[in-house]
Amino acid sequence: MQYNLSIIRVLNSKIGSHFEFPVKVADFPDLLADPNFKLNKDQTLEIKAWRIQDGVCVTIPSQEIKGMAKDSLSQEEFSTTIMSYATEKNFYLQIPDEEDELDVGRINSKTLEIQIDDLLNEAILLNLPFQFSKEQSHDRQANNQESPKVYSTQQDPKPHNTLKDLLN
Repeated sequence: MQYNLSIIRVLNSKIGSHFEFPVKVADFPDLLADPNFKLNKDQTLEIKAWRIQDGVCVTIPSQEIKGMAKDSLSQEEFSTTIMSYATEKNFYLQIPDEEDELDVGRINSKTLEIQIDDLLNEAILLNLPFQFSKEQSHDRQANNQESPKVYSTQQDPKPHNTLKDLLN
């Protein structure tokens, strides 16, 4: 996938200026092509950007992501929510010498756009649980707890619960 974000207004602002980009999931049709979790297309993801020296810092804060999950045992679909992983990355027109090229992004000098695929993948894909359980979601409803169950390794740490846990 290749998802680009225009940052012209950020680059034209003074250092320290802050901008929010509400991004409609429907604008990213192939986002998270995971067979076990499908994003609700009517929601909006929040992306923030700050003007920094020689570039832009882009963040995706932790936020609720709603979707349809597939139960790992029964293969039934059910509505649930995950918490995204907060992530950020600096982007530059010309990468400063003190920055590692592998850790930062490059701003397209012609279009003044940045590619945000890796940020979206890190924020959402890395925080998906390996298994979804419809039963756990229903148990929470029966006990008058919040529903649907919010999956998040940040709130409910279990070893190797998600791909992010496995990589850490």
